[in-house]
Amino acid sequence: MKGGKVNLGTELDQVRAQISSLQSALDDKPDYGLGEGDPAITRRELDRALLEQLKERAAGIEHALSAMADDEYGVCEQCGQSIHPDRLAVLPDTRTCIRCARARESEKVG
Repeated sequence: MKGGKVNLGTELDQVRAQISSLQSALDDKPDYGLGEGDPAITRRELDRALLEQLKERAAGIEHALSAMADDEYGVCEQCGQSIHPDRLAVLPDTRTCIRCARARESEKVG
């Protein structure tokens, strides 16, 4: 899975660059005196939410790279079965097979 490692390494670099850029943007605080609905405040809140998503994405990629290094990549953390290569191609940092992911989603709904 060497090609996957290279792709994930590149993706991790890109995500980290986005995180750095957003953190810099968030250092500039808007004037909260303008009131509710100010576009600068709205943009800041959206950027904060995106920053959290990117941090989670980076952590997922780091976990996948670690799993590759430990030769555990592509193994479902729930059931221990192999994760289908097509699922890994779409979600390279996934930790669960489709069956376990569906079961977890149905638990959330029910």
